[in-house]
Amino acid sequence: MTLFDSRYVHKINYKNVATGITKYPDLVLVDIYGYIDFYELKKSGTDLIQYYSSHKTWYWSKDVSMVISQVSDYLQKSKENALSYAKAIKDETETETEQGLEVNIINPRAITVIGHTKQLYTEKKRNHFKNLR
Repeated sequence: MTLFDSRYVHKINYKNVATGITKYPDLVLVDIYGYIDFYELKKSGTDLIQYYSSHKTWYWSKDVSMVISQVSDYLQKSKENALSYAKAIKDETETETEQGLEVNIINPRAITVIGHTKQLYTEKKRNHFKNLR
């Protein structure tokens, strides 16, 4: 189904996770057990981490911090609207010949695909990145 993880068996086209406002993750995938996860895709050139010289450490870049906030909001909204979101997915995936897809919205994960490993060109940078992850 995806290049990311072989346990995903469905891609959801109906993606708005909120009621009354618009919150659209880039990908909403359903695993083999019927649980959904969100994927947020960003450009490979996005800076991942920056150096904080006065503390001699690394921290998430502004762009990564904004994405973390964005996907955190998706997770919160999906939990708040779990029943209506699951029903909307079922309704949107129903056809004349098949029942709609039944999904479980219990602690979904949000996976962000961002940046490039070329940015982590030293062991120290790789270690700090791993620690932040």
